[in-house]
Amino acid sequence: MIVAAQAVAPLKVPLFDGVVVVEPYRYLDPAPGADGSPTSASETLAVDAGTSPSFAVYTSETPPQAELLAHGGELSLAPGATSVKVTIDPISRPQGTPTGEIAGNVYRFSVTDQAGVALALLPGQTITLALRGPAGVAPDAVIARFEGGAWRRLATAPSGLQDLFITNADSFGDLALLGRVSASPNGLDPEFLFFALAAAGLTLLVGWRFGGRSNPLAPSGPAAPAAPRRRPRNRHDKPLKALTEVP
Repeated sequence: MIVAAQAVAPLKVPLFDGVVVVEPYRYLDPAPGADGSPTSASETLAVDAGTSPSFAVYTSETPPQAELLAHGGELSLAPGATSVKVTIDPISRPQGTPTGEIAGNVYRFSVTDQAGVALALLPGQTITLALRGPAGVAPDAVIARFEGGAWRRLATAPSGLQDLFITNADSFGDLALLGRVSASPNGLDPEFLFFALAAAGLTLLVGWRFGGRSNPLAPSGPAAPAAPRRRPRNRHDKPLKALTEVP
């Protein structure tokens, strides 16, 4: 059923299944000791019968630091439009004081047609936008768009992945994640602590199950002497009866 659904209406959406390996956040202007060189994303897609296509465009970090997802039909196209170009670029922070701390980079989301004309959404339409913040970003962080010299906060929800947030945006532009970032206690990653404790518990369980001297739960001290085992009896151990002579 899944293969048939994908064949009929294919949708290229990233699937993060199993244990997700989260690489460090990449900053456009990294502080000492932080990672730099964030990636951009760009994809050109054909227009199908005058309707904007579905797409999933995202940067190449793991998980992506910025994503833009569309089901198709959300964009207002000019007559004769043949293609749509989606671009995501990290940019320098714009002038102006944000209402909260910027967690990570500011990203510019733009969608144009083949002539380079900026496209807008149709009235009443929204498009899904996701931003990942650095490790330790506050769970109440919000996605905001910079417009009119200030940050406009958007309705934001957690995506299910750590530090990744989503919103249904009604327009494109310069967007960022606003929220405080706090380091993990003692510099330890909570996910690392969880897996370390799980591994230690599994080790103890295996040792208890198979026992022996390697059992970490076995009582210490000299082992009790084993009880003597009785030697098995055989037919020669039976007492002999006295022989009597027959007169």
